[in-house]
Amino acid sequence: MLQSLIVVEGQRQSSPWLQLNNQVYLGDDEVMAQMIALIDADKERDEIPLSQRWLLPKALALYK
Repeated sequence: MLQSLIVVEGQRQSSPWLQLNNQVYLGDDEVMAQMIALIDADKERDEIPLSQRWLLPKALALYK
């Protein structure tokens, strides 16, 4: 009985796809502002982790 009530209530709601912003985030303008602020703050980092850096190749003589 409870499950059918939940289904009926869900059918009365608008589609969550209509609330998508920028094709990624589900939420209102406040959520979007918070996410954009986090993304912008992350862009300020100019360091590249060592594991993601391209190291210069070693000379062929070292492999012989």
